[in-house]
Amino acid sequence: MLRVTIFVILLFCLSVQAFAQELLIRKDSFSTEVFLKIPPEQIADIQQAGSAVTVTFNRQMRTPFSQAMNDPFVISIQGQGNSFTITFQNAADFAAVRTTDGVRFIATRPMELDSVLLSYNLEAPILRKQNYATDDPALDAQLREFDTMMQNRQFYMAVNAMNNILATTDNLYYQQEALYRLGTAQMALGPTDIVSYLDAASTYDSFVERYPDNNKVAQARQLAAEAKELGGTMFEAANSYRAVYDNATDAETKRVTLLKIAEIYNGLEQFDNTIAAYEEYLDNFKADQNRIRALLGSLYINRTREDDAYRMFSQVPIDTLKETLSNAEIFALAKIFQSVNDLDKATTLFDYIGTQSIEEAPEALWHLADIYKTREQTENHLRTLKRLMDNFPDTTYGLDALIAHAELTYADQSATDWRAILDPVYQIEDTEGLVPRAEIIQIKALQAVNDVFPLVSKIDEYIATYPEEGINNILLKMKEDALYNKAMEYLQGDNDNDALTLFRQVVAQFPESPRIVEITQHIDDILYNGALALFNNKDYAGTQAAVDSRMQNEPPHANPVSLVAVRWPKLKDEAKYQHAKALYDAANYEGAIAAIEDNMQNPERLEERWPELWEDAKFAYMNTGNLPEWKLRYKAQEYLAYLPNGRYVNEVMPMLVQNFQIPFNTAFSAGDYASVVRLFDENIGWLERWPDQTLANRAKIMVTKALMQMGLRDQAVAMYTKITPTMTSEYAELGYTLCQKNVLYDINKLTVEQFTAVVSEAERCGDAAYTVSLVDKYTVDSQAALSTKYRLAKNISDDRRREQVLADIYSQINSDSSKQFEGYEEVYLDMGLLAYKKNDFAGSLMPLQKYVDTSSDSGDKKAEALYYLGKSLMSMNERDRGLAYFRQIVAMPDTIYKNMANNELEDDAWRRGQ
Repeated sequence: MLRVTIFVILLFCLSVQAFAQELLIRKDSFSTEVFLKIPPEQIADIQQAGSAVTVTFNRQMRTPFSQAMNDPFVISIQGQGNSFTITFQNAADFAAVRTTDGVRFIATRPMELDSVLLSYNLEAPILRKQNYATDDPALDAQLREFDTMMQNRQFYMAVNAMNNILATTDNLYYQQEALYRLGTAQMALGPTDIVSYLDAASTYDSFVERYPDNNKVAQARQLAAEAKELGGTMFEAANSYRAVYDNATDAETKRVTLLKIAEIYNGLEQFDNTIAAYEEYLDNFKADQNRIRALLGSLYINRTREDDAYRMFSQVPIDTLKETLSNAEIFALAKIFQSVNDLDKATTLFDYIGTQSIEEAPEALWHLADIYKTREQTENHLRTLKRLMDNFPDTTYGLDALIAHAELTYADQSATDWRAILDPVYQIEDTEGLVPRAEIIQIKALQAVNDVFPLVSKIDEYIATYPEEGINNILLKMKEDALYNKAMEYLQGDNDNDALTLFRQVVAQFPESPRIVEITQHIDDILYNGALALFNNKDYAGTQAAVDSRMQNEPPHANPVSLVAVRWPKLKDEAKYQHAKALYDAANYEGAIAAIEDNMQNPERLEERWPELWEDAKFAYMNTGNLPEWKLRYKAQEYLAYLPNGRYVNEVMPMLVQNFQIPFNTAFSAGDYASVVRLFDENIGWLERWPDQTLANRAKIMVTKALMQMGLRDQAVAMYTKITPTMTSEYAELGYTLCQKNVLYDINKLTVEQFTAVVSEAERCGDAAYTVSLVDKYTVDSQAALSTKYRLAKNISDDRRREQVLADIYSQINSDSSKQFEGYEEVYLDMGLLAYKKNDFAGSLMPLQKYVDTSSDSGDKKAEALYYLGKSLMSMNERDRGLAYFRQIVAMPDTIYKNMANNELEDDAWRRGQ
């Protein structure tokens, strides 16, 4: 075994007032390391006196302690006051090393490198080639963590830990230790992750290949073979077991391994390899020879090597079997004799075993009975079955014998009696399929006395319980015959209903029966006669239902002479027409229409009388005077759709138009725009097909307006594009409002009110440039146009574009006073502020002064104009003029610019004081 390094965490951890410490010990057979984990700043001094080392702390311990050590290198450790002392054995080499996290005390005895390496069970001849370091505290810690992970069943973490060692060190000792432990962790993962077995096998194979001199190689070979076997790679497992066999040095290992090889090959059905393994066994090992010969004999039979089989059996004399072999072995040989058809010897041995008090006795009698059955020795067969039943009633073989005996004598008892006789079979956990056989016996008993319905019920119960049984086809044929014969009996006795029930059952359950054509015709005749009786009694609805039931639920089978495809549809059509005609004659026009339309779903079978009756009924229904307008409108649409050239077209068309226009216009006038849209959608079909499209165009204009009123501008635009263009103000107004840029109508034909409304709606499009272009085109009222344009300019987000529009307005109101609209003064203010923001101080003076001179405002806006006049003049170095404007602001009532003006004046006064 490789070295195991142990860390012990001492429970008597130091207790110092203001800092925490741990005392840990690591031991192996060559050294002891004591680690005092403590903050370095708490260590005052370290001194050695003889074989003792004392560490002095900056603070006192809370609790003193003393501990004797059962260790070849350390005698004791103790702590008291503000010091810790460790005393070493006189023969030990020791040292105290201060680290970043405490003090490490290391005690060893001098050793040569080869001795150290051999202590790790590493072969010296390999390691003498290089100087390998064998002790690494960090890697030792990882190995200890591995042990903890394995104890805690953290197998995946253990795998990762060993892979980490393999990837991070070239140290030969730790490489071997990690590789072997990796295989251990992977094997532990195998029960929940079968692939891990294969990983383990690969790991162990790698271990054997890389470290052939390690003393764990033999164990690794064995584990690799077991891992492959558990992982299901049986061929590879057999090869690995062969490697174990070839390298093993003790005979028992080789013997057991050779048997394992044979077992694997046998499971793989590699019988030639199995035979070779057993023959090798016979040549090399004396134990268990008779059993191996018996197994070999059986394998030879499997490979049709009869001569070799008998060669094996000949070495186990029949006459001396009782003296030399156990009863179990005799039983095994009897089965071999039976398998090679040496039935005389098999009979002798099975009969003998049947008299012995061994577990195999019932099975032996079962085989004996089977031999008698094979040889058609009925008397011996029944006698042996009886012997098995009587002697072993509670065994599976005894119950099997009970069943077999009943199968030969089923006609001697009723089904009820057999159920009682076979009751023991039902009382056990049936693992041999005895209960199904018991059920078959009862079925046969019912068949023997032709008890049809119990027989059918029993067969159904059996098939439902045992759906995979091979006998089911026979039982189904038995059931079909029973049902068919009973149905024919009913039919011949004029019991049509019961006959129909059974015939249907046969068709449903046996659609591939050779009787299917005959049975289908019987069913069809029974059903047709019933439907015809309903028709003759003027039950037309009942007749149609009967026909539908026949055609939908029981469609005709592939029968070229069947009348189903001819007489049934004809009977249904006649019943439907007579039913519709009766409704029409009774002035039930709605019912007649429904009945006629149902038949008109099949136009290929329509006769001239059907459309004529439907047209008469439709027109009569519309002329009753009792229909609401929506229904009359729908019916008129329906009439014209089906009968565009019908006999009543001239009467129906005015009904349709009137019943659309009146509710449509009423809804629009009432502001019920949702109803306007709904009515249009319901009538769009005939409107677009109407010869005079004026009606459709007018409707589309109204729908467009309705959609606008409902705030559905996108839908309104879509509807507007469907209107046939007209040069009317209404059409143009809609187009302008919806921002349709291809409208050709002159906007100046609109009144001021229309123009204002159009621009207001057009703003909703969000296209400011388009809206401004409309204003620019309008010359009927310049003041209204410029006022609107100014309002639009305030909503233009593009600064450059907004300035251009304002400049245009400014120019027009400056040059022509007739264009000055209410509130035009604010244009001066906006232009002045724009110039100021661009540092065009001279350009800001005129518009700002115009605002001050023309505006009636005396509040914030006027103060704002005065303030920026002052700021512009100050920026132009006309300080006195600028200050005069600031003084005007201060003299005004309170405004938001008053403080700003005061600040300017104070700042100027301060500057002058300087």
